[in-house]
Amino acid sequence: MKDFAQVEEKILAVLLITATVLVAQGYGNRCGNKGEIELYQEQNPAKYTCWPFPECHDGQEPSVEPGSTHPSGTEVTCQSCQQNFYSNKETNVRCRKCTSCGKKLEHSPCLSGKDRVCSNSVTGKELPNQKLSSSSKQCGSHSFDGLHIALSCLLGLCIVVIIFFGWLAWKRTKQSSHSEESLPSTSFGHCGLRILIPTCSSSASAEMRPFLPGCNSCKLNVIPEDIKLDKLPYQVGDKLIEMLDGKKPPIKNWWDVARRIEIPESELYKIKREEEREAGSPTTQLLSYLSAVERVLSLKEFVQFIHSLKRHDICRTIAEFYQNQNSTD
Repeated sequence: MKDFAQVEEKILAVLLITATVLVAQGYGNRCGNKGEIELYQEQNPAKYTCWPFPECHDGQEPSVEPGSTHPSGTEVTCQSCQQNFYSNKETNVRCRKCTSCGKKLEHSPCLSGKDRVCSNSVTGKELPNQKLSSSSKQCGSHSFDGLHIALSCLLGLCIVVIIFFGWLAWKRTKQSSHSEESLPSTSFGHCGLRILIPTCSSSASAEMRPFLPGCNSCKLNVIPEDIKLDKLPYQVGDKLIEMLDGKKPPIKNWWDVARRIEIPESELYKIKREEEREAGSPTTQLLSYLSAVERVLSLKEFVQFIHSLKRHDICRTIAEFYQNQNSTD
């Protein structure tokens, strides 16, 4: 009997230890609602408290398993999912690792409350074609915005053109001896807006003539071919010096002509020093240099270089000089 009693005590001890281990590992929940958390006292496991299982939002998970058993003092709360994990009602209140698209196209990224959506897989409720559909709607709205911007730019361009022609008219009337009524005008619409558009004439200034209608033509054929730069009539030389010595950009001057003729850099900068000298004339030095070279350019060739730089005003002035001479003769 004594041996039997000892065996019985050992069996009871084993059962007690087993029960304690099972309770500690979450087995044998004694709560009426099996989803609740059992919190037992470590010193007296027979005493316990049932705690409601936490209801977590998307992107969170409970800190314990539903229906599990833990010692008193265990924190029962919601905690955020780790990066690249998500949770929602469809994941059974546990965080899951987001789907990896690999080499496939990603339609929507991994969020804390939503799985990543790939090109040929649908994990959540959002379909790839729905994503594309919303993108198409946005594209349509952007197209409308683009049309609006284009119309605004066109209107702005029209305003700039009107202002530019207005400036030309003001410049023309300021420097010309003609009255305002002698200039052609154009009216737009019913607003009575009157824009004065100057035309090319002998009274137009050198700065204005390259921009005026009719000033781009030049009768080069009236310039004699036998006149060389070293034998220039003084009237022609004075005109060239007057019109090429200017420094008003974007008007081309002696520097641009010299570069077009391909004057050596060393000579070019020697000529440029004339600008620093009081009453200096770079054009005079340029003509002197061109008159001393082995092959002296003709006046017509020189004017052709000027004409290629769109200084049609100089070309016209020289051509008119010889045209008037021919008519006088």
